[in-house]
Amino acid sequence: MSNSIKAAAIQMNAEPGSVTERLARAEMLITRAARAGAQLAVLPEVFNTGYTYSDANYSHAEPLDGLTARWMKGVAARHNIHIAGTFLMLGEEDIYNTMLLVEPKGRVWCYNKNYPCLWERAYFHEGSSITVADTSLGQVGMMICWDMAHPELWDRYAGKVDVMLVASCPPNLGDSTVTLPGGIRIKADQASPIIRFMFRLAHDAFGEKLRHQSSRMRVPVVASGVTGSFSSHLPLPRLSLALLALASPALWRYFPRAAESRIESGFYQETYIADANGKMLDQVPAGSENYALSEIYLADAPPQPTGRQPGFGLTPLPYLIDALFNAAATPLYRRKIQAYYGSRMSPIRPVTRRWIGASLAALASGFLLGRLLAPRRVKIVKVPEPIKETLPPIETLSPLQFEPAIRYKQKLTGGKRFELAQLLLSTAIHVSKLLLEHKHQGKNKDIDKSTAE
Repeated sequence: MSNSIKAAAIQMNAEPGSVTERLARAEMLITRAARAGAQLAVLPEVFNTGYTYSDANYSHAEPLDGLTARWMKGVAARHNIHIAGTFLMLGEEDIYNTMLLVEPKGRVWCYNKNYPCLWERAYFHEGSSITVADTSLGQVGMMICWDMAHPELWDRYAGKVDVMLVASCPPNLGDSTVTLPGGIRIKADQASPIIRFMFRLAHDAFGEKLRHQSSRMRVPVVASGVTGSFSSHLPLPRLSLALLALASPALWRYFPRAAESRIESGFYQETYIADANGKMLDQVPAGSENYALSEIYLADAPPQPTGRQPGFGLTPLPYLIDALFNAAATPLYRRKIQAYYGSRMSPIRPVTRRWIGASLAALASGFLLGRLLAPRRVKIVKVPEPIKETLPPIETLSPLQFEPAIRYKQKLTGGKRFELAQLLLSTAIHVSKLLLEHKHQGKNKDIDKSTAE
């Protein structure tokens, strides 16, 4: 047995605008979908403000009882429809990119984006958990944009939900143009083979690759997206320009003025509804602000996944680059949010402190262990060339001259470094001395004998 509901996936232009103006446009689309019988409407990511990399994002963050959340509750009640959409939510200590799911009777569920993409980490904190909303329609799972490229997140939802909602607003960075100081424009895929390699498999990331994940879970998916053009400055301009300059060294000369660089692109335009087998049921045409509408069937109980968890089909490089940008953007986010909302915001969490402490302890232990186990250095001393001086033949020395000769030989041989040589020399001189003394004694005896005779 299964029950059916009618769902709408709404596509909006993502160019930034005032919140009131964008909410009015969203309500017009929801009203049309509700009149067509929709019981569930999914709005795109940051539908209330549009998508940009700007400090205005910090001031646009709203609490859960702010303007956008109140608007969603009011529209849901007026049109008797479930509404989902994301906005930057101002929490007690951090800003999150939050998907809010609202029932007509006012119940709400929240899901925080787990994986900020590249520069996004400069504007909001990542989430860490999934949300399964127990609604009157069924068990609903939620993801936001780059989340869907992480198979382990799909696996956490597997067997727990009847339908998946995915709200996205992804710039097509693989086809972007970077404007450098002086008005020089460079296509990103032409400037760097790294970027081409990163995005060569991303053209269907929000389409077929996403549906592979939902069909493995045997649940329908409602995916909302955006249209329009994207233009923004880069929040991490030097790191971004360095990535391009790896393949085009001539770009390094713009490094001191990297903050003047801008990026422009379109968006991946994927707004559709697909059934539990991954079959496309309806889709919004590219370039239009409209909605897809279709009936979807939900199982009586969350279905269990079939087969092995599929990979997402991207190379490891996009994930590594994303982790690099997230790490670089985190201090910028903390500095900015504290400037806007006070020093209490974005504290360093105990788990982070533990990781920092453990890392420092590991580094210190490694250093000390290395010092203890490293082979001791042997000091190499260059032996001076022996001084080419000679002593008179020993036979010609008188007994009183032997000791100065020994000391002179010690000086030539470098003192204690040549103790063996000194010993041998001393022994030889001592033996010679005895022989000479014996010889002198013999001569004296001969003299005595001759005198006596």
